[in-house]
Amino acid sequence: MLAICRRFSGGDFLIIPRNNQFKRFLKQQKKKKKEIFKLSSSPPKSITRDWIGPPDGNSNLRPTHFYVPPDESNVEKDLRLKKVDLQTFNHDFWTRQNITFFKRKAQFIHMELERKKQIDSDNKNKKSLSPEEMAVFYKQFLEENYQNNLKYHRAWYKKNIFLLWPALKVAVHNLFKKARLKN
Repeated sequence: MLAICRRFSGGDFLIIPRNNQFKRFLKQQKKKKKEIFKLSSSPPKSITRDWIGPPDGNSNLRPTHFYVPPDESNVEKDLRLKKVDLQTFNHDFWTRQNITFFKRKAQFIHMELERKKQIDSDNKNKKSLSPEEMAVFYKQFLEENYQNNLKYHRAWYKKNIFLLWPALKVAVHNLFKKARLKN
């Protein structure tokens, strides 16, 4: 018996026998698909600009590897270090927040499914909750973390505003540097 199989990568159709060849074909296609999306988390060996990496697994933020020019001045170094500090602050907060979120979400789902099993014997095989049922958790989680998020956003804005002065100093420094090079 032959089966018509649509390729994963394109819109064309293949006719493949339904046996072990078919299973091997599917495995090969899945492997090819995975290879396409493999990302490296280390920056290239020689960079001349800031490098933005793939999203971190815990914080979901993209880390930035800042370029350090060979003739970096003190004001440029100060700005770069403050940016690194801000990035670390963001990464730490969102890592903690995401770990807490997923842990509480799993607990909520487990408790709700257990509660449903006790109430209704028809729900014994149910393994997930509806979006309406999950909305209760999302609302509750946001309300519980409101003050924590508010503190984070205030600190984030404050740190970003304090980056303006070093950035202005770097801009002025670079302006004078270009003027000296012209003369």
